[in-house]
Amino acid sequence: YETNGGTNPSANPSSYTVESPDITFEPATRDGYIFEGWYTDNATFKDEKSGINARSTGNVTVYAKWSADTSKLSVSGIEKVYDGNAYSVMVTGALTSDTVQYQEPNSSWTSEKPSYVNAGSYPVGVRVVRNGQEIWQDSATVLITKRPIVITVDSSEKFFNQPDPTFTGKITSGSLVDKDDLKTIKFERANKDVNDVGFYVGVLNAAYTANDNYDVTVNKGNFRIKTATDKDAKLEGAGGSWPYDGDAHAASAKVTGASGYT
Repeated sequence: YETNGGTNPSANPSSYTVESPDITFEPATRDGYIFEGWYTDNATFKDEKSGINARSTGNVTVYAKWSADTSKLSVSGIEKVYDGNAYSVMVTGALTSDTVQYQEPNSSWTSEKPSYVNAGSYPVGVRVVRNGQEIWQDSATVLITKRPIVITVDSSEKFFNQPDPTFTGKITSGSLVDKDDLKTIKFERANKDVNDVGFYVGVLNAAYTANDNYDVTVNKGNFRIKTATDKDAKLEGAGGSWPYDGDAHAASAKVTGASGYT
């Protein structure tokens, strides 16, 4: 019995005589392979021999034919939200003696498993080589989605003709993997050149350095410029009545108690 890498069961007899009854060969076993029969030709495997008939004579040599068992082989991808860790595909069912190879798009096959950290979709081809022959091939994808972040800008206000206050805000949903991933987050007024009294919707925004690993949503703040008041301020106006005399006449007004206003 030439097992070609397998194991011959003890039930198969090592000899026979002309007086032996019919002999049926038991299948050999081999880890990772499917037994396909005993054959008298080790090259073409055309003449299968399942046993020896009674009253036979002569030496008999049989060879085990195998096909790779790929039923347990599989590859799985993974989907994760960006967290700064590296991820890869996972191959299961391979023998310790197998060679598992990987292929990225437009790249050659390699035994080094690729891994990915940044947000993106990464297809990976996988193949298994057993005893020098490729027996299986498939592919899977590593998908790393952008990390969602919500920045909320606080609404604010000021009195007319006063400097803008310091605008504030914070991350209200999600978290940064590294505190510097968006660099310094600054809060600013989009219409900073406008100083008229009024209520301005959504003009307070957040400025940050874009990062492809994050999906950032900004909840913008509102800004109100209020009418300035001063309890000591007075506006005194004076007019008059004149008979027509051909001259120009006008009302007058004066602000008191409010420095800088006229």
